[in-house]
Amino acid sequence: MKLRGYRIELGEIEAALDSHPAVIQSAVVLEAMPQGDGRLVAYAVIEPGASLATADMRQFLKGCLPDYMIPSILVRLDAMPLTPNGKIYRRGLPAPDQIGPEAEGEITRPRTPLEEVLAAMWADVLNLDEVGIDDDFFEIGGHSILVTQLVSRLRVTFQIELPMRTFFESPTVAQLAKAILSRREQGEKAERIAELLLSIVNCSDDEAEAMLRDDCYSDQGRTQE
Repeated sequence: MKLRGYRIELGEIEAALDSHPAVIQSAVVLEAMPQGDGRLVAYAVIEPGASLATADMRQFLKGCLPDYMIPSILVRLDAMPLTPNGKIYRRGLPAPDQIGPEAEGEITRPRTPLEEVLAAMWADVLNLDEVGIDDDFFEIGGHSILVTQLVSRLRVTFQIELPMRTFFESPTVAQLAKAILSRREQGEKAERIAELLLSIVNCSDDEAEAMLRDDCYSDQGRTQE
């Protein structure tokens, strides 16, 4: 099968994962994504008492597989679902929890409105329930195609144009927020828009329209000054 133009051998990924000393048995599937792309999901039965997080799995596989063949997420199972003849019943594998790798520990939540909006964008693009501000975009399933989606969303939401290299240089929400704020006027505007977006969430349509109108007038006043 193919993923983002690359030929993917699921058996090769499973063999590499099975070589990990903590893995008893594994299965890898290509999961369809709402954005039309896909992601690799690994399932593994782990040795009792052993620890293996998504980040650990990805780091281990980097030593033997190209990046495009490394699963985005690891789902730990007590046992694999099997067919009557003892083979893995892939249709019986549970859907991923859709929680980023840091869910196995305490994630660092957004501290500012801008970080909160960016984290929500990341979670939506990556099809995750939650993203911590210190999670590395490329270690929780991100890739260059998804970066182009984020560039487009930032352009529409914050009227800011970021080159793709910014995401590679600032791969966490916290770092990206800092990079945006370093742009002075654009950063200040992005911060105001983020505050406005969060305020609008619980407003009625009329209240939201009034807030947007007031913010627009404020921008005009600042421009005239």
